[in-house]
Amino acid sequence: MGILELYQQIVDEIRQNAKLHKGRTIGKSSSYRPTETIVLGEYDSKIINGRVYIALKQGDFDSQYRVIEELSIIRAIAKQYPELIPQLPLFLGLLVNGDGSEAGVITEDFSQGGKYPVIDGKYDQRIMAADGKIKELLKVNEIFFPGSEGIDVDVLQMCFSINGQIRFGDFDTLRFFVKKEESLQGERFCMSDLEKAIEKYTIRINYTI
Repeated sequence: MGILELYQQIVDEIRQNAKLHKGRTIGKSSSYRPTETIVLGEYDSKIINGRVYIALKQGDFDSQYRVIEELSIIRAIAKQYPELIPQLPLFLGLLVNGDGSEAGVITEDFSQGGKYPVIDGKYDQRIMAADGKIKELLKVNEIFFPGSEGIDVDVLQMCFSINGQIRFGDFDTLRFFVKKEESLQGERFCMSDLEKAIEKYTIRINYTI
């Protein structure tokens, strides 16, 4: 099963099982599109046989378009380097309010409800200290900046450090690579199929978050 098929299954499971309500703010990003990340809920998942923690990303951006962009980036990373899938979000989708307005981007809460601090990768030098983690980042760097030396700051900004682990979650600085049909290094950062399938990644609630 591909990563996006897993995402569809978890989004469907959230539709059926999770009670979504705004909680505490767990992060604010001031990158290209300022974003506030908010705890939204949690539930026991039969798909992963464990607890799923849910967060909502909100800001002054088109949430549906952002979901499509980020899904295309996630797909490209997972396809080229499947061993990096554990670093990617467990799921990602669009949350729509009962009045039809976009509530925001729904995704994994790396903090697990605020239990763990989430540190921006570009500020946590411990990410660079472990050789294994450097190798992971160099793989991602090769997808977006082939042939370059070192790790580009845009790749670092994608990363978070949580309880000693590296996770990939802020794909905003990499969105400029996403085109409707354009290919890069043989990998298609293509959005057209995801635009048609967006409803599979959409959760509609009958109230307003």
